[in-house]
Parts: sequence; structure tokens; C-alpha cells
Amino acid sequence: MNFNRMRSWPHPVVSPLCDDVAPNAFDFRLDVLPEHHRWILGVEVTAEDATLANYVQAGKACYLLHVECKRTNYRGTLVSSTLRFEMSIGGDLLFGLVEVSLLVVAKKDLEGYRHPGQHADYRNSAFDINPGEPLAVAASKTFDAFLEVDPILKLSSILDIKRGEDDLRRMQVSCFGDRILIELPLAEFDRYRELRADPPIRGLLATTVVLPALLDAFFYLRTPDLDLDEFKANHRWCRCVLNRLERLKVDLVNPNAESGICLEAAQMLLREPLQRGLEDLSQLYKT
Repeated sequence: MNFNRMRSWPHPVVSPLCDDVAPNAFDFRLDVLPEHHRWILGVEVTAEDATLANYVQAGKACYLLHVECKRTNYRGTLVSSTLRFEMSIGGDLLFGLVEVSLLVVAKKDLEGYRHPGQHADYRNSAFDINPGEPLAVAASKTFDAFLEVDPILKLSSILDIKRGEDDLRRMQVSCFGDRILIELPLAEFDRYRELRADPPIRGLLATTVVLPALLDAFFYLRTPDLDLDEFKANHRWCRCVLNRLERLKVDLVNPNAESGICLEAAQMLLREPLQRGLEDLSQLYKT
């Protein structure tokens, strides 16, 4: 179910895909967080119609998230009455391109439904809406689902590792984009790219490359004068990380937390990289 082009319905629907209702803004933010055996889809309604919000609060309508993966034939839905919610999907149920759609649908029979902003073509017409019929439809979003065993690749939603400029001498980290950017000197990047293909080495790479980058970013989040709400709104990686740490019951930005919270949080996100790296080396030297 992909909504990405102009559509028409037999009753007024709030949607950027039609002019049934004005204003027609209805949208959502999607955060995709891959975990070891599942996908977490974080949803936040970012453009809400006041009339429909009242229907949702009254229990007459709800937000409906529809997820579809044609490659695995997966189709799933989740309903919510809140502006922010999450959907958990098994890791083996999604692969390749995934389509995500958000709607407001009726929960009950709505007799004589009118929207105060409905197009003049509707005049003063009223409509009988059945449960499940749409009242608002956002443009669909997509993402590529590829869960990997590599702990570094699992964090691909928040990390980019790239080759730096020719004059770069040491690893640099920037946390001012949608992803944390790790730039490596040319020689180190080539070695990293070659070594990451070897499974026994991946754990150590997570420790030597990703761990310090996460530490750098986490210490920045604890900057006393940082407007954290604004930073979260403008940096996708920050929203993903803090949401995930919240589920792990780690309060990274608590001003009363000790500085060691950054190291603890980074190790938890990487699922104990030192321990797994040493285990990988032990297996390597046993062979």
C-alpha cells in the first residue's frame, strides 16, 4: 500500500496527495533502528489536523501504520492514539525495499461526517464513514532493510565510515549530520575496508573505530549549554541513539550521571565489543 501520487476518495480526506481538504498537511517522521533480531520503526506525526486530532482523542479514530515488504510478502499494521509510537518487526520478516504508510482511520461508524476545511465541491455534504476508512493519508516513506551480522553494519542507520581527504592524518569524527561521520586517513581506510571482510576481525574494528566515535558524540550530547531538544530534532542519529538507550534504561544526558555513562552506553550499543573482540581473537589463534 504505497501512497505517493495523487488520489481521490469518495469523502474528504486530509492528504498532501489531494485537495479534498485545505490545509492538507499530514506527515510523519520515520526513524528506522535495526537491532540484532528485529527492526524498530519509530513514528512521530509531524503535521496534524486539529479536527482529526479531536476524533482521535475522543476514540472515534486512530493512527494506523502500514508496513509492507514485497520481497518477503510481509504486511503488518499497528494502530495508536498517540503522536509518537514504535512498531517492532522480526528481523527475518523484512528484506530489501520496505514501504511505510501512515493514515488516520475511523474506529467507529461516523454518521454525518463533515470536515470544516473540505473543498467547495463537497458543498455542505455529509458522509457516513465506516470503521477502517481513511480520514487522513500521508505520503508513504521507504527504507532498505538489510540486517547484517557485523555489529558495525547494524549501526549503519547512525554511522558513516568514509575515506578522508588526502591530507588527513588521524581519524576525525563529526556528529553534526543525520549520521555520525567517521573519516579515516587514506591508508587506514583501505586497511579497514579490507579487514572488515574477515569475520574474526569485525569485533576489534568495532572497538577501535566505532567505539571512540560514539564516545566523542556522547560526550558532546552532555555539553551543559547544548539545546538537546533542538539537536534531537535536527540530527536523526541523536533521536535513534537516545530512543534506543531509553529502552536499555540508560540515561545518557542526565546531568547527575557520572562521566563513565558515555563509555557504558557505547559498549551497550555495540553489545560488549571488547568481550566479543577478544573471543574472536581467541578463536582465531586456536585455528
